[in-house]
This record gives sequence, C-alpha cells and structure tokens, in this order.
Amino acid sequence: MEKAKMDLILLTDWEKYYSYPKISTLRSLVFHAETNGFKKVIRRINRRILIKVSAFYEWVEEQNGFVVEEDCNNSNGGGLYD
Repeated sequence: MEKAKMDLILLTDWEKYYSYPKISTLRSLVFHAETNGFKKVIRRINRRILIKVSAFYEWVEEQNGFVVEEDCNNSNGGGLYD
C-alpha cells in the first residue's frame, strides 16, 4: 500500500515505511504519552499500538513550536546557544 494512503501504521512496522524515528524512540514516546502529548498520536487495538501518521507530524510541529516559543520568551533574553 502507498505511504500517502496509509495513515495508521503498526508501531512494529514503522521502519518499513519511515527511517526516522526508530522503533525504540517511538516506544519511549508511547511509554511517556501521558506527559509528552504523544497520546493523540497513538491508537490501541487490544495490545497492538498503531501510529497515526498525520497526527505524528502534527505533534512534531507542535513540539517544534513549543521549543521556539519557550526560547523566545526566555526572561534573560538569551538564545538557545548563549
């Protein structure tokens, strides 16, 4: 099946379609899903975990935006590399 048409992928099959992130990284994100916001990316069917690809990329953008906002609002005016 084409990558563009697949929006749900078993976590264990992720590397068949995408080279990044690795399955071990995804497992860590799933383990901490309650605290890192990754909960909206995963779907569970019994013991199987599926990744919703479109939600994954939205989550990545949100994380990137969060880092930028946090840096811009730094009270000491310092940048990321100061």
